[in-house]
This record gives sequence, structure tokens and C-alpha cells, in this order.
Amino acid sequence: MDRTTTTTLALTLALAWALPGCADRPARDVREAQTEITSARQDRTRAREELRAKHSQEQHEAEKRGASPGEMAELRAKHQREAAEVDADTRKDVAGATSDAAEANRELSKERMENNDKVERRFSQLDMRAHELRAKSERLDPVKKSEFERHWLAYLDERRHAQGAIQALQGSRDPDWPTWRDRTSQQLDALEKAVEKLDDVD
Repeated sequence: MDRTTTTTLALTLALAWALPGCADRPARDVREAQTEITSARQDRTRAREELRAKHSQEQHEAEKRGASPGEMAELRAKHQREAAEVDADTRKDVAGATSDAAEANRELSKERMENNDKVERRFSQLDMRAHELRAKSERLDPVKKSEFERHWLAYLDERRHAQGAIQALQGSRDPDWPTWRDRTSQQLDALEKAVEKLDDVD
């Protein structure tokens, strides 16, 4: 078989499949953004509770010392201003965290689509090469042909595993996606080795 063709194909696929060092960044950013939203909401609840406790204490102290109606009205107005300020500040924090989460999700969706394209392209190229080798195997002598058929059955088995991994990857939840991406890459590596064994029969 044509060893140069297979070697060139392997190099091409390796380059096409190469992922940057920050490949996990989009998924990590989504997790961090979700944590940021939860933290911002908790901070908002805590700030409100602390302010209510403070206001209750101030009102109790004012009533205890016999504050006049005018002083009580000023105190209530002060409490309303403080509550509005806390609400505005914490709402801004939650909105910022929500915006960060939306951006992180957009980046992860983009990363997933690009990875899906790479996976499907790599699988298609390997499958195409395997079938080219099978067509050429018709010219082999009986002994070599029998050897090729054994490797072909092994290839078909790896192909089924690869298809299953790709389906699981594409249907995976965002938190699980990096794990399935890596598993799919490993399965395609195994498929590539199966193609190389087909090419070794000559």
C-alpha cells in the first residue's frame, strides 16, 4: 500500500486536530461564571439581611430613647435611601455576573461547534482512507488478503466505538463536554492506528 499517503494523512489529521493549550478555557469560564452568579446572589441576600438587621436595631434604639415623630420619619427616609443603594449595587453585581455567564456560554458553544467540525472531518478522512485501502486490497494475494480482512474487522470495531464516542460527545452536557472531547480524541487515535494497520498489509 502507499505508505507516503497514509503518513501524510496522519500528519494532516494531527495538525487539524491540534487544540490550543487553553482548550479547556471556555468550559472553565462557564463554570466560573455560574459560580460568580451564585456568589453575587448570595452577597445580595446577605447585604439585604444585614441592612434589615441594622435598620431594626436603629429603629429599636430610636424608639427606646423616645425619638420624636420627625426624627422617626428622618430615620425611615434614611433607611429607604440605604436600602435603595444596596439594592442598586447588588443588582449591578448580579447583572455583571449574568453578562459574564452569557459570554462564557457563547464562547463554549463556539468551541463545541468548531470541535464537532474537527471531529467529523477527522472521522470522515480516516474512513475514506480505510475504504481506499480496502479497494486496493483486491489486488493482494490470498494470504495478504486474509491478513487484511482480519485488520478490516478490527477497523470496523474501532469505527463503531468512534461513532459512539462522537454521538456521546455531541449530546453531552456542557460540564461533561471536556471529558467526552478527550475520550473522542483518544478513540479517533485508535481508529487512526487501525487504518495504519490496514496500510501495513502490502
